[in-house]
Amino acid sequence: MNNQLFNYLVLKNKNQGITLVEILVIITIIGILSAIAIPSFICRSPRAIVSEAKSYLSAMNRAQQSYFIESDGKFSNSWSKLGVGIPEKTTNYSYYTKVTTNAVFNYGIARREYVEDGWFNKKPLKSVIGGVFVISNAKKSEKTTLSVVCVSEKIGMIIPPQPILKNGVPTCAIGTTIK
Repeated sequence: MNNQLFNYLVLKNKNQGITLVEILVIITIIGILSAIAIPSFICRSPRAIVSEAKSYLSAMNRAQQSYFIESDGKFSNSWSKLGVGIPEKTTNYSYYTKVTTNAVFNYGIARREYVEDGWFNKKPLKSVIGGVFVISNAKKSEKTTLSVVCVSEKIGMIIPPQPILKNGVPTCAIGTTIK
């Protein structure tokens, strides 16, 4: 008896398609899930823009460290010599390098103060700085490099303060943080 009922239920609507009510239920569920998900994507956009600058400056720091090893203890003041393929200007940032005696600083300066997220809301854009420092070991015959990337605490088109070397450890200056 149970077997006949099962066969009847399986075969009774064999040629019937999807009803309009079922389609409306599916569209409603998709709409609700979209309304929940979209704000989380919108909130991430300014973070993604700052992470672009952090990624570029991290790559520049690594390129400077490689250049230092290959060029007898010198840093490059030219992005083209490093050959990393990072543009000097993007939509949101301008990048440049400053070389000192025992360090090099790679800057990512914000080109505007705010990024619009498309919903009449402005998110702050912060400048970023990377630093590579030369460290001498106890033997004084060998040198190594250490790097850091810091994000400005202030928003907008400002030049962040240079990181410092504190007790042999690269540290973000006051007004910047490691993020």
